[in-house]
Amino acid sequence: LRSYAKEVVAGKDSFWYPYLSMDNSLTTRIPLMWHKSALNELQGLPPSSFDDAIKQQPNLKDWFCQNCVGGKPFDTLDKPTQQSLISAITRAAGMRFMPIFDLLNHHNGLLNTISSATVDGNSLTTTKDIAAGEEIFNSYRGGRETSS
Repeated sequence: LRSYAKEVVAGKDSFWYPYLSMDNSLTTRIPLMWHKSALNELQGLPPSSFDDAIKQQPNLKDWFCQNCVGGKPFDTLDKPTQQSLISAITRAAGMRFMPIFDLLNHHNGLLNTISSATVDGNSLTTTKDIAAGEEIFNSYRGGRETSS
């Protein structure tokens, strides 16, 4: 995350700038970024377990703040650190960032790729010829599923 934050700070001087410039993680609509007053609006709505889940389950944002930045509240962290954490939560595959791969569409019924990850790196291979303008689909469930 520190490396990602450094790249964000580098801005246009970063090799990864074209990718990072598309990262809108800080404007994401995931609930862990919502203000408590917005979450309170959902209390009592189905599913009923939602209320308990929000109260009882620690999230990665809280874990990071408690374990990696000395307990500082997320809202007090600098924007590049916030962006790197939320990007990891919403865009990383396991413990890896896979630029461009995370921008592909997910559709197991139309899957036309196979992905794999090893300690040496990641790969994405098409399972058929892809025509110009045709969408490339991956799977968010590990990448080894095949279309029927």
